[in-house]
Amino acid sequence: MRVFFGPYNIAGSGRLLADALRASGHVADFVVWIDRTPHQNAHYDLHLERVSGWRWLSAGLFFLSLLPRYDVFHFTGGVSFFPFGVDLPILRLLGKKLVMQYNGSDIRLRAVEDRRNPYIGLQDSPANEADRDRGKLRRMRWHRRWVHKAFAVRNGYDHARQVYPEAKLLTAPWVNNPLDLRQYPPGPPPDRFPPLVVHAPTNPTIKGSTFIEAAVEQLQRVGVPLRYRRLEGMPHGEVQRIIREEADIVVDQLLFGGVGSFAFEAMAAQRPVVVNMIPEVQQRHYPDCPAVNATVESIVERLEHLVVHPEERVRLGRAGRAFVERHCDADRMAAELLDIYAGL
Repeated sequence: MRVFFGPYNIAGSGRLLADALRASGHVADFVVWIDRTPHQNAHYDLHLERVSGWRWLSAGLFFLSLLPRYDVFHFTGGVSFFPFGVDLPILRLLGKKLVMQYNGSDIRLRAVEDRRNPYIGLQDSPANEADRDRGKLRRMRWHRRWVHKAFAVRNGYDHARQVYPEAKLLTAPWVNNPLDLRQYPPGPPPDRFPPLVVHAPTNPTIKGSTFIEAAVEQLQRVGVPLRYRRLEGMPHGEVQRIIREEADIVVDQLLFGGVGSFAFEAMAAQRPVVVNMIPEVQQRHYPDCPAVNATVESIVERLEHLVVHPEERVRLGRAGRAFVERHCDADRMAAELLDIYAGL
């Protein structure tokens, strides 16, 4: 098969999946227009931010060069090549197979979150405000007309279901979070004293960093022995190294009700993870996830328990590694993707 991934970088997932397809003998490339993420791992980055005046002409010429090279276009981040998805009818007319992969805020509807997530109002993110719902619904309806399948995994599934029929939606594999598990060799067990709690917010207002750090300060004030480090503004490789070699407890997010890439990477490194999960989403999509479920109200209690029970940290670390081996192995995901592409 000849597969295009892009044009948006979701935690480096496009590169991992493309490399796994290449390893099994297929043609696969991960291409981005602009990449401001810490991963910077695309096979080709057009750096359109450096092109002034003729940006979309450059993108259009490159788009034309792609048409004879690929049979399957797997779009990442809820966008295709051009604004308003004007390229999608062209690709369908040319007989291309189209898959749309959504990430989170690109389809997260405030109307849905208000019904199930009591903490959505604590976020200070324009992308998740109610006035964005109409545009997100309009974009999904346009995508639905042209794409063959759509990935809206885990806590994005209920949002996509407002527009897509069940037959077009895919909930597995976990394409947002593939992992090359060979990059996560077993490290020392997370039982150092005092333990180091780490948090790596890509967006502090969405991750609930204020509440996490207030909980850490409260525990430190009453004498609970722990250290804290916020990982921000550093290369992805350095974040991974700190998780593998220094961290004892990893806190992901408290507000949007799902498990993100950072949490799965920490599990691969056999670190216990604290995260907020919407109960109905957890029960439907990852009932076996060993992450510690915490809310704004319970984060102090959950953290203190992990700090004073090193044996629990070791147990959760091992369970997390087993979990990502079952669900997030990039080679296994690539095999499942090939079956999906073949059925389009």
